[in-house]
Amino acid sequence: MSIAVRECEADDLKGVVKILEARRDDYARYEPVFWKRRQGIAQASADYLKTLLGAERTVCLVAAADDEIVGFLFGREMPTPPVYDAGPTAAIDDYYVRSPELWATAGAGLLAEARSRFKDLGFQQIVVVSGYKDHAKMVFLRDHKLSLAAAWFTTPL
Repeated sequence: MSIAVRECEADDLKGVVKILEARRDDYARYEPVFWKRRQGIAQASADYLKTLLGAERTVCLVAAADDEIVGFLFGREMPTPPVYDAGPTAAIDDYYVRSPELWATAGAGLLAEARSRFKDLGFQQIVVVSGYKDHAKMVFLRDHKLSLAAAWFTTPL
């Protein structure tokens, strides 16, 4: 399967949200408090992601195989606290592939392209979000020289 990485367009968002919803379902199974979804979130997600398309200092990519979206990556500038000397930082919060075996191809292509684009924009680091039990993604990120910098713990009040 040949995979092409390209700029995300509005017409791609249906495929993007389909993958996003499946990953959110996976995440909610092991952490139902933090990842609990609201009704109508699929349309809200599409609406939000559409606002990022073409936004300044934002990277929005899809990986496609035979005109089907098999992965995506959305990242944007993230403010860093003044106590850290990390330099301009890009947060990659929405970054998923359709199935775990696609990290090696679609995931790698998306990450390589995002790194290049963020570097060209003057960023000095990226921060990638992953669910703690998304083992395939966590291994992929470690294998691609990203280090685990923090963990969030949650409980209902």
